[in-house]
Amino acid sequence: MITMMAQLKTLLYGVFISLLVIPAGQAQPFDQTPILMPMPTSLVQSAQTLALDKPLTLSLNGLSPVRSAFALAYYQQQFSDFGYQVPSVTAEAALPIIVTAGESQAPSSYHPQLNQNERYQLSISKTGIIISAPTEFGALHALATLSQLLYFARDSRELALLQIEDNPRFPWRGLLLDSVRHFISVAAIKRQLRGMAAAKLNVFHWHLTDDQGWRFASKAYPKLHQLASDGQYYTQAEIKEVVQYASHLGIRVVPEFDVPGHASAIAVAYPELMTQVKPYQMEDGWGVFEPLLDPSKPEVYDFIDAIVAELATLFPDPYLHIGGDEVHPKH
Repeated sequence: MITMMAQLKTLLYGVFISLLVIPAGQAQPFDQTPILMPMPTSLVQSAQTLALDKPLTLSLNGLSPVRSAFALAYYQQQFSDFGYQVPSVTAEAALPIIVTAGESQAPSSYHPQLNQNERYQLSISKTGIIISAPTEFGALHALATLSQLLYFARDSRELALLQIEDNPRFPWRGLLLDSVRHFISVAAIKRQLRGMAAAKLNVFHWHLTDDQGWRFASKAYPKLHQLASDGQYYTQAEIKEVVQYASHLGIRVVPEFDVPGHASAIAVAYPELMTQVKPYQMEDGWGVFEPLLDPSKPEVYDFIDAIVAELATLFPDPYLHIGGDEVHPKH
């Protein structure tokens, strides 16, 4: 698994480097504030320390079963990658990490939503590490914070005793990936999602359609990915896989479907929907292009309704980005 440092560099390299005032391999003095990204709302630190000289045991309580199983395996592996002993069963002489979410999520609210409660508390004492949060999404953020602390303590093998109370300032903390102009593999997207989770970003804005290509398989209008993707598109199974993986990490996925402009790929597959019906070629460069969906044609609205309906089955988030900008006046 990619280490925490690699995840953070992938996410915001410049910002991270500006914060990284202590070299990665150097122990951090306990008279300094821990290096965390982002900084929590409140952090109170003691001069005393907790020795990390025992195996770490991770206990998750109150999380939904699927997310609990994912988070347990995810962070056990991550802590192990940092060099800590993390047995799969509780050891007799172990350092407990106890995580409690106050309310388990019902199946209908399994996927993260805008304005959800993401608060958490993290306490490091002489007896262990305690995390509490009203929801499992806050608990995931607390584990991301703990992972950063453990990363920087991997050489010194001790943590300062501290109390953290955290609550995000902004409910929508997003990052956009443009899979149209530069196709990105599912594996690379998952790596980026891990980087987002490490820094507590919670919205993955996924740019899937534009002039340079159509990047998801449509059952209603299959010529879109058959003729206007150069063979580079995501199957519906792959999209569901990404959405589920993001949800495990507490990240929403908001798709982008551009209308009425940025429609060159649509024009290649279905020129009859355009204001000027003629053959079109794929675009492979930057710019504002001429093809435009014809708002006077009823079949254009049938097309939009069908695509939005498909997106609604693939993406549980209530938000959809529809573009609407940069319509070329010629058409």
